[in-house]
Parts: sequence; C-alpha cells; structure tokens
Amino acid sequence: MNRNRLVTSFDPADFLDTPEMVREQVHQTLEEEGLEGLNRALIVIAHAKGMQAIAEPAELNRQDLYKGLSDEADRATAPFRNNSLFA
Repeated sequence: MNRNRLVTSFDPADFLDTPEMVREQVHQTLEEEGLEGLNRALIVIAHAKGMQAIAEPAELNRQDLYKGLSDEADRATAPFRNNSLFA
C-alpha cells in the first residue's frame, strides 16, 4: 500500500471559468445559504475573475472592493453603494 499521497488545496475559484459557472455559484449559494452566504460567494467570484477586473466596471478601486467584501462591511450594500453599475 502506498502511503505517500499528494494533498493539494481546493480553491473553488479555479472552477469559475465561465459565466455559467459563476451564475451557478451565486444560485447555489443563495439557495443553500441565503444572503448570509452571498458575501463568501462574491469573494470567491472576485478571486476567480481578479479583483481589478471586478472593481473597474463597478467604478471602485481594488482596496474599496476588498473593504466592501470584508467581514466588517455591510454585506448587503457596501460594495455597490454609489455605483452606476447598479443604478
């Protein structure tokens, strides 16, 4: 029996490579965890796409996006406040 096994870390962001997979991530999160889990899903999506790629269309800088997605932020509205993307 071979006891030497390679263990790698799992990063869900590695699997969010299409718009369909991103939509499915959001749908599954909302279905299973409700709005409470949405912040975690947004963090995974931002990691998969790149923070800068998410921040620019939202007219945010990367630091503001990180703050908006942090645990201390108002999860429901902070990343999107004063944002023409959702106006």
